[in-house]
Amino acid sequence: MDTKRKEQAEKLLWTVKDLAISLGVSQSHIYRMKNKGLLPKPSRIGGVVRWSVQEVKAWIDAGTPNMLRWNEMKGGAA
Repeated sequence: MDTKRKEQAEKLLWTVKDLAISLGVSQSHIYRMKNKGLLPKPSRIGGVVRWSVQEVKAWIDAGTPNMLRWNEMKGGAA
């Protein structure tokens, strides 16, 4: 993947490390939050976990509800 495309993709998706840095917590804490249903559901792409930057920002703006409540707020199922 060329540099320009990679930079563009990084703006759309976060790794666990990116998310941890953004939330100011450790990577292991991100996995604990994910396992407890406290984060928006990530996507699996080629076996790796990625979070939508746009969705994470909207989730934060909504007050960081748990996954069940977040899905209700979005009008979707879990």
